[in-house]
Amino acid sequence: MFNENGAMRILSSIIFCCLVFLVCSEVSNAQSFVEYPNHRSTFDTHELNSSWDGGPTDVTVTFTSDGETAHEDGVGSSQRTARNTQNFVAPAGAGNPQNLDDTLVVNNYGPRLPIIQQMSANGTSVLTYAFAAPLGDSIDLIITDVDNSDDVSVKAYDAGNNLLDMSQWALIAEGDLSNFKDTQNDFSDIKAPTPTTTFGVDQISLTAVDDTNYNRSYSIFRSSVDQQLSRIEITFIGQQNSPARDLPNTGSHIYVAVSTASTIP
Repeated sequence: MFNENGAMRILSSIIFCCLVFLVCSEVSNAQSFVEYPNHRSTFDTHELNSSWDGGPTDVTVTFTSDGETAHEDGVGSSQRTARNTQNFVAPAGAGNPQNLDDTLVVNNYGPRLPIIQQMSANGTSVLTYAFAAPLGDSIDLIITDVDNSDDVSVKAYDAGNNLLDMSQWALIAEGDLSNFKDTQNDFSDIKAPTPTTTFGVDQISLTAVDDTNYNRSYSIFRSSVDQQLSRIEITFIGQQNSPARDLPNTGSHIYVAVSTASTIP
């Protein structure tokens, strides 16, 4: 018996796959990202292995723990960074769910998204990008997975350690990294809600819209070309701890990427 709903879903998936294929085949301006070569999951305060090949200057990336937040079993800090690069693999659709298939992201940043996990658990941590020379050109800052009561703030400084006016930055795109997601029980096309974003003179604030853990939202910010950017600080306040070192991913976390400015206007 012909199932009209099923046929429509198949047709929609085919159309989506074709669009993603066309988009990816036209990618010519994959951006230069801050990379984290050979960086392993590392807990407590540390400097990350980082490089920026093709970037305008060298960069030093550090993670600052609050020094107080431990796993629920009391053994070791539950705050960490971990490398988590996402790769697009065509075709995308309900038959091939993946963590990265958003056409805007793939088209403007390429089929590979090198993100770093910033885990605060139920405490506060700070991820810092310090540039060897002040940046006169804009860069893009991508923050993903702000959900489940997460609270994030972004501040930036010049070489004299003066706080830059964050109201001059722009939110150039937001959405869901994954249009189809394998939930292990079924394929989901539910859209992850983007966080509430507020621009102030002293910081940009991102706040999760509800307590649901969607995992996939993204927000892309562009720095001002009129500023001499020397340092970015991402402060993340989480709400959920992890029970033990062997179950770290249950703690509240976000993901961050920094790249040269894309062609998104």
